Amino acid sequence: MPTRIRPCHVCVDGPLGQGSQVVAIVGDTVQTVPKLAFRGALCHGVLTALERLPHGAAVLAAVAPEAVERIRRSGKLAWIPSDALAAINSAHLEIAGTEQYLDFWRRYVVGSVDNGLYAALFAGALRIFGRNPNGLLKWLGRSWELSSRGLGTVEVVPGMNECQIIVTEIPEVHRLVAIALSTQGSVMGVLDVARHPGEVTIDLTKLAAGSYTVLARWREPSGSDTDPEP
Repeated sequence: MPTRIRPCHVCVDGPLGQGSQVVAIVGDTVQTVPKLAFRGALCHGVLTALERLPHGAAVLAAVAPEAVERIRRSGKLAWIPSDALAAINSAHLEIAGTEQYLDFWRRYVVGSVDNGLYAALFAGALRIFGRNPNGLLKWLGRSWELSSRGLGTVEVVPGMNECQIIVTEIPEVHRLVAIALSTQGSVMGVLDVARHPGEVTIDLTKLAAGSYTVLARWREPSGSDTDPEP
C-alpha cells in the first residue's frame, strides 16, 4: 500500500525569515518543507565551488553565518529555504563583479553535468539531443524544476540557432539581479557543454514585475573551435 502524503499550508517563521512553509503529513510523521527553497545538492555544490575561489572566503564572511550553516547541516536531497543561497549569490555578485559572477555559473554548469543529481538527466538529454543547444537548454529548464521550489516558472522557447529562456511568476523577495544573472551564466555553461560558440544576453527590464528573459544565440562549431576549459 502506498504511503499517504497529506499536504497543508501553515505560516512558520524560520530562522532565516523564510515565512510560509508547506507541512506534509507522511504516515504519522509531520514534515515541514519551505515554500520557497533550493535543493540541497545545488546549495552544497555552489558552496563547495565558492570555497575554492580566492574571493570565496570574503563572500561567505559577508553572509549571515546561519545562512551558511543551514546549508552545511542539510542533506543534498533536502529543500533548503531559498534565503540562504540568495544571500550568498547577492554577496558573490557584489564582491566579484558581474563578469566573474557569470563565469562562476558558467563553469558550475559545465562541472555539474558529471555531478550526482544532474548527471543522469544530462546523460539522457545528450542521448536524445546530442550536442544540440536547444535540446540541452530544455534540460536546463528541467533542472530548474528539480533544484528549486516556488521560485518562478521557466519556459524554454527554441528557435533557429537561438533560444529564449523566460522566467516568470518570481516571488517578490526573489526578484534579485544575482538570481537572474545566475540563469544567464548557466545558459552560457550549456552552450559550452554543447560546444557551440555564441552569446547570451539578458533582459532585466521586467524583473521588478517578476520576470526576466535570457536569450542565447549561437553558430555551428567549426574545426577551429576548441572545447571550453573545465
